[in-house]
Amino acid sequence: MNASTTRLLFCLGLCGLMGSGLYAVDSAVKFPAPMTRADSLKTPTKGSKEPFTMRAGDATMTFMGNARVDWFYEDNMYLLNKNIPDENEYFKEVVDFKFDVSYGEEKYEHKAVEVFADMRHKSVWGKGLSYADRDAGPIGPSQIKFGGENSQAIFGTHGHTSGKALLWFKDAWLRFSLNAAVGYYPSQRLHFLKLGWFPFEMGRGIALGSSYGLNKELLGLYSYSEDKSAPGINLNGVFIPDRLKYDLYFARFEEKNKSFDDVINLEKRHIVGRYSTPWRGVNKDDDLFAARINVRPIKSDTAGTLELEPYIFYNAASDQKVEMGPDAKVYWGSYGLQVEYGLGNFECGAETAFNYGKEELFNIDRNKAIVDNREGYIVELQSKIYDSDPSLATAKTVFVTPDSNKAAQADFYVNGKEIPGYPGYWNAKNRFRPAYNNRLAGWMMVVDGAYTIAPWNLKIAMGGGFASGDDAPHSVEKNKTYHGFVGLHETYNGKRIKSILILDERLLKRPVSATGDTGKVTALRDTTFSDLQLVQFGLTWAPKIFIKDLSLNSNVVSFWKAHRIHRYIAGTYNPATKKDSGYISPTEFARSYLGTEFNILSSCSVVRDLRMFANFALFFPGGFFADMKGIPLSDDYFKQVVQDERNGELEASKFRLSDDMAMHFNMGFEYKF
Repeated sequence: MNASTTRLLFCLGLCGLMGSGLYAVDSAVKFPAPMTRADSLKTPTKGSKEPFTMRAGDATMTFMGNARVDWFYEDNMYLLNKNIPDENEYFKEVVDFKFDVSYGEEKYEHKAVEVFADMRHKSVWGKGLSYADRDAGPIGPSQIKFGGENSQAIFGTHGHTSGKALLWFKDAWLRFSLNAAVGYYPSQRLHFLKLGWFPFEMGRGIALGSSYGLNKELLGLYSYSEDKSAPGINLNGVFIPDRLKYDLYFARFEEKNKSFDDVINLEKRHIVGRYSTPWRGVNKDDDLFAARINVRPIKSDTAGTLELEPYIFYNAASDQKVEMGPDAKVYWGSYGLQVEYGLGNFECGAETAFNYGKEELFNIDRNKAIVDNREGYIVELQSKIYDSDPSLATAKTVFVTPDSNKAAQADFYVNGKEIPGYPGYWNAKNRFRPAYNNRLAGWMMVVDGAYTIAPWNLKIAMGGGFASGDDAPHSVEKNKTYHGFVGLHETYNGKRIKSILILDERLLKRPVSATGDTGKVTALRDTTFSDLQLVQFGLTWAPKIFIKDLSLNSNVVSFWKAHRIHRYIAGTYNPATKKDSGYISPTEFARSYLGTEFNILSSCSVVRDLRMFANFALFFPGGFFADMKGIPLSDDYFKQVVQDERNGELEASKFRLSDDMAMHFNMGFEYKF
């Protein structure tokens, strides 16, 4: 029995005893009948725990938080390939200290002023600098390299790691009551203004979520997972008690106008036909404007409760990066509607959203000065200028500004032609990228429902979803419509039915589209809630047995790709000649079925507010991964394997994307105080 099989059996055994809701989500079903306690209270305070609270006059300070420690084991999560060491095992810790200070509950009968702060510590045990969920930095020094992919000069090493525990504020905000400010404060119609770092999402968080900086990788949008809430302003309140409320929201994701250095930054020199000056200029921030209302038109014991949430947002993101920043801007948004309904033991919900707007890409000069190692000598080269060989030219002049003669200027900006005024030097076939627009027209819909069988303490849920897909938006450089759905700061993993491995962990690299000729194929990948179809089924059981507050939740989720792409025919790779015989079939399409995830989430109480949990998931790949087996992704790890130029041809599919089963398991403890 190998090590992987032993771990799998160990995980399966533990999974039947313990578990949890997915990360911050508690999957336990709540039933009205309390579990019978055999042990009665022996003292007046036994079993009770109030928040840590201090009061001074009409001011109140509350201290609370949570601490969570997980152990993870994952296998084949990235490339579904058992032939490579795709296996993770680690501990992760998250501790939050939350402080809330408020004033006015006695005088105004509500919190007239409130300040909140969430101080967070997050770490992977033994991994320096890794305060985020995934790779935040190398634990050892990295080599300093100059040069091309196949011929590099190494100048030493550098490192920026920190072994100390890091603390930062995840949330920090100020909120005050407009009613108290003007002296009118009916308890049922309150309006608040909130400023600072705080989570804000619309609907289920698919069109607009609260994971600041986490965006679709294929578009030119600011993308850097901050693990803190976005800074913003929220005006919210109630118009009709228990019937109608609203939110108006503004956020600034990127600030590029704070100082003279920001606006004078000469980073637009690579833009062809740029404005009269090469500096950035003013008003190039990344801002969001959003609005929503929450309507409850029906609320009764006989007709049930119906809630509607229509919403819309607009994101003006200037100076974004697709290839070299800034080379694009994105003026876009989404509008949608969420519906929730409940009657007795039945509940259901749905949400749909549509993208609008466009991504505008500038006309740029891709040529850059690079340093390369030529037979032991360091030389300066031009990345997109060739001589008559045609190898890279060794000229040290950077050709950016053409001749002032208009005819020569027009000839200068032509790919694959000799450069006017520089005999023997030619522009590469892709030196200049033309200006073009991607009009955004993606859409999504999710729906689910559940019924609780109270006598059995059992909840049955079913659901499905669709998110449109398309080829990579930058694979064809011309004006077009991009049909793939784009979510902003989205991390949706299901509502009534959870997906751990595909929608929460999001480590699996799904090919979106592939381009290139034989031997030069590259597939762009995506991990977001886009280009997906899914069908879901779930069961949650809360048996009243000797284990306190035991909850067992099992889900089955099947996935299909929404947009079809051509099949990849895997071949062999020769390290000596650097030739790959794999190619994209011109006639055959890959199958759409991605595979099925089976997961179990379980939890139980240890003592009050301390729970023990375990999550287990398997993913069985479908025909799509079998048809795309061996395809090189945009970050091809296979190139790292063959850099030593070993002899003989290699079966490339053994080092790239495959179709083997993936497994995820995590267990641990969480305490809320």
